[in-house]
Amino acid sequence: MVAIALALAARPGPVDAGVLPPPADSGAATAGSAPPTSPAPTRELATPTRELATPTRLHISALGVDAPVDQAGVTSAGALGVPDDPGRVGWWIGSAMPGAPARPQAGPDP
Repeated sequence: MVAIALALAARPGPVDAGVLPPPADSGAATAGSAPPTSPAPTRELATPTRELATPTRLHISALGVDAPVDQAGVTSAGALGVPDDPGRVGWWIGSAMPGAPARPQAGPDP
């Protein structure tokens, strides 16, 4: 027990992560020098454009899924229409197409 206490006492103390060492002197500035007069140049980032795609097939190899995609809308009764064939999947035509910006929805449109 005493050996453990001595070993712990001989270790250096914890490091204060909130205190940073002073920066190394790069020789570029001195204590009396003024900051640069103009800000660093900036550039505009181009907004990426995406080609919209109509989904035609759902393939999830890890699950063994490979099914054609049909467009699905809303029935006259107001229910979400689904393909009659269980081997096909539906893509709701009221949602965003792959590649289009979309807003998340958790319920019916207001």
